[in-house]
Amino acid sequence: MGAAFGALMLSFLIALFLFSNASSRKRPVFFLSAAAVTLGAVEGFMITHFHAQAVLHLKVTNAYTALINFVLLFAPIPVQMILLLRIVSAYQERWLILVLLLPVLIFIARIFNMLVAIIQIATRPWNFVADWNHLPFSKIEWILQLIFNVCVWIKIINLCLRRISSPIGSAPENEEPQSSG
Repeated sequence: MGAAFGALMLSFLIALFLFSNASSRKRPVFFLSAAAVTLGAVEGFMITHFHAQAVLHLKVTNAYTALINFVLLFAPIPVQMILLLRIVSAYQERWLILVLLLPVLIFIARIFNMLVAIIQIATRPWNFVADWNHLPFSKIEWILQLIFNVCVWIKIINLCLRRISSPIGSAPENEEPQSSG
């Protein structure tokens, strides 16, 4: 599973560079996309190595498990930053603080939760696989990620509905038409 996933991510990375030009590679969306795909490829190869070590040596260190979990937990962050970046580019400046307040607070809470989880995984000698289902970190992450995604999609749908409801060629709500003089 990990090798196939890593190979798929490498092909995505190659396609990302093949079908982009020099100007698109300078944009933050391209950088975040490349980071997300690279993290996915690294994650796939780390999981493959983890399984090989577990089969061949029957021993995997807590530090390596913590490293894999670090990559697994932080992989969605560049993708969600792309969503936030697209929202920032679509909304007017006066609405940005209100639009971004909840997603940014959730983002900070998720990063804090991830750091606590990684520290716990790296420092506590436990049976990680058996105890993972009883630890709150993954459940907190799933709930925060769900709230983040719902919040972002509500903002995107709201933006789309406002654009659909305004006639073509007219200025959006609360915006003065530009003068041609």
